[in-house]
Amino acid sequence: MNKEALDYARKVADLNDQLRKDMFTGNMLKKENLKNKIVLTPGIAGLNLKDKEKIFFSVKYFGNFTKDNNPYGEKDFGAFNFKKETYNWKIDYYDNDMKYLSPDKTDPEQTVRVLTIMKASEY
Repeated sequence: MNKEALDYARKVADLNDQLRKDMFTGNMLKKENLKNKIVLTPGIAGLNLKDKEKIFFSVKYFGNFTKDNNPYGEKDFGAFNFKKETYNWKIDYYDNDMKYLSPDKTDPEQTVRVLTIMKASEY
């Protein structure tokens, strides 16, 4: 990867890390975060509160990025095990109308980040 591509990936990764760290906190109410979304699939929504908290904690503090799950360095996907089941999270990037992909996922003014948390069996 050239320097420009590395800088781009680093900026995307920083924004993705910030979204995961701000989720389910008062920081999600900051102006720059208001348009970002968090989606829970039925398999996550149906869990008890204690298990949901553990899942959210695992997403928020996920750090097991490898070349296999993070080939572009953007930190937009993770997988982990909890209670003998695999869970995934992913971040997608949309334009402000959520009709198309973002024209520039490094620009929060042009991007709605959508963090989806799911059981791997729901993928």
